[in-house]
Amino acid sequence: MKVNFALKILFVILVISILFVFSLWATLNFWGTLQALPLALIIVAEIVFWGAICALALEFFARRRNQVMSQKMKLDIRHHPQRMVPHPFVHFLPSNNFEDITDHFRGAVSCPQDHKENAVYLAGDCTLFEDHLPQKNSLAALLAEQLTKKMVLNAATSHYTILHAFNRLVFDLMRGYRPSVVVVCSGPNDVLSFVHHKNGVVDAGHTHMYKAWGGQKKSKSVFLNSFLERFLGGAGGQWGQFAVDITPDFYADESILKMREIYTSLPYRTCLELFHATCEAMGARLVLVTSYFHHEEKEGSAREAYAWGIDNINQEIREFGLEKGVVVADMAKDISFESEIDVSNKWHYTEQGNLKRSKMLSNIINTL
Repeated sequence: MKVNFALKILFVILVISILFVFSLWATLNFWGTLQALPLALIIVAEIVFWGAICALALEFFARRRNQVMSQKMKLDIRHHPQRMVPHPFVHFLPSNNFEDITDHFRGAVSCPQDHKENAVYLAGDCTLFEDHLPQKNSLAALLAEQLTKKMVLNAATSHYTILHAFNRLVFDLMRGYRPSVVVVCSGPNDVLSFVHHKNGVVDAGHTHMYKAWGGQKKSKSVFLNSFLERFLGGAGGQWGQFAVDITPDFYADESILKMREIYTSLPYRTCLELFHATCEAMGARLVLVTSYFHHEEKEGSAREAYAWGIDNINQEIREFGLEKGVVVADMAKDISFESEIDVSNKWHYTEQGNLKRSKMLSNIINTL
């Protein structure tokens, strides 16, 4: 790779040198003709010509740098600022520039495109994406080991609410995926979308981590985008600029009281209806999963609000399951999770906790 890059640099230098010699030759041979032209016009023509040559050279090196950075990203698969990429419909997706992501899925399947039908489709948030764990210890990987007749497609993504998860399902259906089982596990971010309200107003997209996709347009020039992002404060549309400014004010007692006042389960219920109708239309079985929260960790009004909100969502799931005859994996109620052993931080599971979760889910799915 280094040899090829060196050859490309030499080629660029050679081309520029040839153009310089040609420009010098043309100037000497046609000096009589050029003297008849205004001096200002000659200067402008030279500036435009060499400016274009320099721009092409800078673009070449910028694209090469971009390729090298993409390769480096594949070496560091977790907690990278470009872990997600923006999308106009789904809002954001896991980036394929990482070795554990293929076709925007993080899972045990190396080639998701070969398993578009009869797969188990995981839809939800960080409790399924699990960026804090190596892939082999994630629920998706452990579940794939226990299911004998179905592959697992992990379409869950950190910071997704249930609305994101549904939009992602529609996105994948449009791409030809036809899972036979859809597992939905969402809750914490749905609560956080209310916790991170702006003076009592909740984001219309019910997002809590990234601002709504604003359709910012980038130039096709890699160099120009890099210049704008570095020197003009993200005017080029840098994805990092979409991050919501989460300040301590969100966790002030007054803000939390307002959150409890404006909270409603209507968005969550609506998305449950959408999941149910979509699964029925394509002949897939729907499995809803309740979320566990470290209740003993609830310190202060913010943690209490998390627990209160998640309990509300879990109850909504149970009632919806009874009403519609949908299978509910009530992990919050039926699994005894132990602090620090099964759950490491609020609602993030350890490998031990995932063993319990995967066993429960696999038993349910194998009987469908």
